[in-house]
Amino acid sequence: DAQGDLSDAPESSLSRRARILHAMGEDQIALGHLDRALAYFRAAHRSTSEMVRRAPTHGDALFAHAQSEFWIGNTALQRNDIAQTTTYFRRYADTADRLAALFPHHALWSKEAGYAANNLGVAALKSDQLDDALVQFQKAVQILGRHSQNSPKDHRLQMEHADSLCWLADTHLLKGQSDKAHEARLTARRIYAGLRAIDPANAEYRLFFARNEMGLA
Repeated sequence: DAQGDLSDAPESSLSRRARILHAMGEDQIALGHLDRALAYFRAAHRSTSEMVRRAPTHGDALFAHAQSEFWIGNTALQRNDIAQTTTYFRRYADTADRLAALFPHHALWSKEAGYAANNLGVAALKSDQLDDALVQFQKAVQILGRHSQNSPKDHRLQMEHADSLCWLADTHLLKGQSDKAHEARLTARRIYAGLRAIDPANAEYRLFFARNEMGLA
């Protein structure tokens, strides 16, 4: 990372640098170059850390920093480094929770806490921490469910809510709670069925509906 001392960098420069580095990291992930991606995300993290240091309650700064933490954790997950995944997904969740608390009526920022909880649940599941996973997936379902009710035409958000329900169902099943797992799958079925009714030819909707049906079998 050749950024040097960022303490005197203008705010606009820090924000722009972070966006560029995030994009470059995503490109490297698409190419399968995870080590290079991680280097870009760590460099972005330096920029967003400085943004938050200067303005700890600024929404744009917190959101940008949450993205840095997410991407480091996500890249670690793809490298099967579960310890680092957990560390950064927990930091991501903490930042997202702070963002939601500060800006509860900002739809984009407040729902980030749901995405973060879902990711932290995945990390807990990978570590066989079923109780922790259950708490996180329940939190994700609650947050994303509330936002999806408020935005019924946001089909991507509907899919993400259903995905969190499927993770919740899997965790209940691993804990031997088959009735609760079935209940979560039924709720996901209603969401997927509703999306299929809107767009019957959508291959993604059909695939996820079929996968959920397998979980109900």
